[in-house]
Amino acid sequence: MSLRDEILAVRDRFGRITPANVVEAARDDESPLHSRFEWDDTVAGARYREVQASELIRKVKITYAAPDGTNRDVRAFLALRETETTSAYVPTEEALSDPFTEKLLLQQFEREWKAFRSRYEHLRDFAATIARDIAA
Repeated sequence: MSLRDEILAVRDRFGRITPANVVEAARDDESPLHSRFEWDDTVAGARYREVQASELIRKVKITYAAPDGTNRDVRAFLALRETETTSAYVPTEEALSDPFTEKLLLQQFEREWKAFRSRYEHLRDFAATIARDIAA
């Protein structure tokens, strides 16, 4: 079974894909996901394993043929915000085939893009200031 299939099985078991659910599914020594986590609590606690699970979920890609004929990769799972503080991953194909979910994801993308731009656009001015100081 592929990593993608294992993560989809987590959704089948728990109803949604979250890092905590992936960790829970991986606890069983027989789970194919078990070896992908650090289980020694002196090394890593539960939160770290959730971080590992998030990385694992984001690592799974789908390759598709782009309109220009090249093959491109896209994440197999997208994080969909459920509340202000929680989110769960959904398969990309499902998210984008549902008009409501697609709209939510695009709105979320727009908010994040604006926040990212706002957070870093001042660096352009800062870089210009540094360049002026160096030239002086």
